[in-house]
Amino acid sequence: MNDLQRRELVEATKRGDKKAFEELYRETERSVYFTCLKLLANEDSAKDAMQDTFMTALDKLDTLDDGATMMQEIQD
Repeated sequence: MNDLQRRELVEATKRGDKKAFEELYRETERSVYFTCLKLLANEDSAKDAMQDTFMTALDKLDTLDDGATMMQEIQD
């Protein structure tokens, strides 16, 4: 997924498009999970942290000037 596609999904998510958020989730869940797992060294804790990460991202998405940047940071 390129930056333009990611930005479009973020903007759609800001407008309440649940499918756009689902797609962002699918695109980033693996990297978020493995980052959490690396930091926490526990599968259950990593799953909890991943859930918290996505809930926070969704909650704060509308406060960003460029939400695509946040999603890129999460993915990296």
